[in-house]
Amino acid sequence: AELPVHVGLLDEVRPDVYRFSHLSFQEFLAARYIADSDRWDDLLDHYAEPWWREVVLLCAGYLSQSRCQLLPGALDRARSAAGSTSYRPAARGGYHCRARTL
Repeated sequence: AELPVHVGLLDEVRPDVYRFSHLSFQEFLAARYIADSDRWDDLLDHYAEPWWREVVLLCAGYLSQSRCQLLPGALDRARSAAGSTSYRPAARGGYHCRARTL
């Protein structure tokens, strides 16, 4: 872990405990992991939380065209099932996907 700490990717919080030096790294890697592994449940479980806003947007931007078409419907179903009114991050991700398919 010496190299990532040296180049500024990670901060050492205490011995053998690290965190990303900037939240953007964590958000990007979370979005990429979800998009690559089709872990939709992770995204759907947290889409309305403000912390996940960038993850939703980055995931939508990273998905392939065919997989991106599935995201708006999945987010709509999750929102309806939860009775959530906090929809802005999910809506942005869904709108991004819809715009890409036009």
